Amino acid sequence: MHKLKELENNLLNYMFEADFMDKNILVKQAEESVITTLYEEGVITIKFSNLQGDIYPHSVRVPIEMRAFQEESAPIVFMLHVINGYLDELEIFSADGSTINVDNISLDKLEYVIDPEVSCDN
Repeated sequence: MHKLKELENNLLNYMFEADFMDKNILVKQAEESVITTLYEEGVITIKFSNLQGDIYPHSVRVPIEMRAFQEESAPIVFMLHVINGYLDELEIFSADGSTINVDNISLDKLEYVIDPEVSCDN
């Protein structure tokens, strides 16, 4: 377990560039959490623990998803999971299930999918 490292922090910062309701609560939770990074076949999971502070007031499980389109492979999908008002994990995987190298993900072309319950466009 460790505090956010530069790479993990950068990935979260890209996700938090999207505008959605009460994002500031999740940002604060991420900053103060302890994380464990798990590498499994084709999936990278950043687990959050030691969470404290304000509870995210929306019941949606995945408030935001980010897709990073790659030049020569399937998009990389980032899904931020929230359980009982607290960050649970950031799940990172290739849309086609292939193995990914987190150090070689291009973040030049991004698309955000925000759950309608927390969209600022409501």
